[in-house]
Amino acid sequence: MNFKNFLKFIKFVFSIYAVEHLTTDLHSYNTDVAVITESHLKLKHTDNVVAVPDYTLLRRDSQRRRGGGVALYVRTSLPSSVELLRRRPYV
Repeated sequence: MNFKNFLKFIKFVFSIYAVEHLTTDLHSYNTDVAVITESHLKLKHTDNVVAVPDYTLLRRDSQRRRGGGVALYVRTSLPSSVELLRRRPYV
């Protein structure tokens, strides 16, 4: 395994740990809605990799830059949906 692949592996392991930690926190604190800013999720990250049982995942990935992104975890017993809004140019 070369160094670049090793770093990818380490990032993957930490991401699994982060999702497990988030899952524990959401259930321990009986959280209804959690908003995660700077999620760093990209299109290559499938929902099932960051899914939390008993929560619906709503996300807006950063597409053009490093970092960014927002993820919302909403308890499945609460109704939730996504509404797409058009961007208006800055005036």
